[in-house]
Amino acid sequence: MSANPNHHFFDGFYQEIWPQLLPEQLTRQEVEHLFVAYGLNTQTPVLDLMCGPGRHALALARRGTPVTAVDNLTPYIQQLAEWATKESLPVRTICENLLDWVPLAGHHWALCMGNSLNFFSPEELPLVLQKVSDSLVDGGYFWINSWSIAEIILPQNLDGRSSTATIGRFQHTNRFAIRHDPLRLEIESRIEQASGPAEEKTGIDFLYSVDEWREYLAAAGLRLIKVESIPGKRTFQPGDPRVYLLSQKQVII
Repeated sequence: MSANPNHHFFDGFYQEIWPQLLPEQLTRQEVEHLFVAYGLNTQTPVLDLMCGPGRHALALARRGTPVTAVDNLTPYIQQLAEWATKESLPVRTICENLLDWVPLAGHHWALCMGNSLNFFSPEELPLVLQKVSDSLVDGGYFWINSWSIAEIILPQNLDGRSSTATIGRFQHTNRFAIRHDPLRLEIESRIEQASGPAEEKTGIDFLYSVDEWREYLAAAGLRLIKVESIPGKRTFQPGDPRVYLLSQKQVII
């Protein structure tokens, strides 16, 4: 495994605050889009990569779609497995870092939502994308969600700035710095309670442009076909708060 600090950024206190940062309505809208626009059903197995607490895996499986969910943090995977067992859902869980994970062929869809792929460096990202491609059937789709691509972060002029928010029982402060070679956003995170210990961590979002994403995906046999800020409704424009990248595995003749 690499020394990338992101591999442990979301353990500890983050396990409690992360679900509060992403509204359930957003997950419902994303999953509903997949069913309405692309006809997911009980015969379209989905791979949910860096699944975290499993918000997409559970929402898909509750509608009958079989899901394989992968994450490197044991507490998330254990919690997801417990929910799947309790509700008798078609969810298979794997606790593994994507750099060590062995691809699983036969999936019609792969998802990596919630900004996760930005955690991988330019040396690591091609390895991960090739594994995703190897897990898809020809013509299968790969859907990525992010709010840390170059066209989103750079217009915000975050270098040297900070933000503080109260999330449940925690106060969460982030301090930002833009670094180069490779281009990235470094985040010094401090999470503290009114009483008790605080957690301090460093996270890195590697900032790839849309054109760079297109090239990385193409190298893994995945053609970028849609770049949206609201799935099915709005094409992405620089400065939009989030992006959805949809690619499709090319059929080998």
